[in-house]
Amino acid sequence: MLATAAGPVSISEEDSFIFRGPRGYHMLTHRSTPKNQTWPPHPSTGCGGGHLYSEDLRTWYFGEDVFGRSAEDADQCDLALQGGAKIKLTSRQRPTVLDAGGRRYLYTGASGPAAAVTEYQHSFTLVQEIKTQKGV
Repeated sequence: MLATAAGPVSISEEDSFIFRGPRGYHMLTHRSTPKNQTWPPHPSTGCGGGHLYSEDLRTWYFGEDVFGRSAEDADQCDLALQGGAKIKLTSRQRPTVLDAGGRRYLYTGASGPAAAVTEYQHSFTLVQEIKTQKGV
């Protein structure tokens, strides 16, 4: 795996899901970053979601963080519900994408929203429709 010049080297990627799109191959992961923030509480492994991409399945490049559109792991725990309510998760893991007739959905294992609830105590399957631009 290769990183861009600005890419961090102190992260880990696990629970990978690979799929092919019109512009090549994509890998979604549970991305763990160094814990230097207060959320999520220990022992949760956090909400980080990673995106890597490849043209040939041999050379991979780091892409953006994918949950919550933020590089901060704590911000990736924020979830806006339909109707305007917001919750803060303690974990998001095992990303999977379902393509259903042109609409795509992101499935993740999630836990929370209480700070005392980690993936080791209670989890559920979270499903979100992926909003994309045509051809992405």
